[in-house]
Amino acid sequence: MEGYQDTLWAKGKKKFYRNCYITSTIDFIFGDATTVFRNCLIYVRKLLKYQKNVVTTQGDFISAEGWLECNGAFALGISGRVRWSGYRVMKREEAWKFIVELFLHGDTWLTNLGVPVLFDLFI
Repeated sequence: MEGYQDTLWAKGKKKFYRNCYITSTIDFIFGDATTVFRNCLIYVRKLLKYQKNVVTTQGDFISAEGWLECNGAFALGISGRVRWSGYRVMKREEAWKFIVELFLHGDTWLTNLGVPVLFDLFI
């Protein structure tokens, strides 16, 4: 799936994507579905020199640390922004609470799809 904006609309209920290649530039995976991406390559392209790429998520996970300033601090609380460069690697114990089975209750709906599903961390 290739696009520039609004490439994949995961609208409502539950979605399961497997062995996908999804690439775009901005706001390209969106919607309110409970979604699992299994063995998918999600590639964020930078189209223009001055463009910035941002990956966000819906719900309780959105916080000031992930947003870019837009016209200064207009409509944006930036006091809680983090100061690190790059990323950090989570420990297995910390990442465990985000596995599909526990975090999205995947065992209640993915097992009925007829595709192999493993509920574990593979790191």
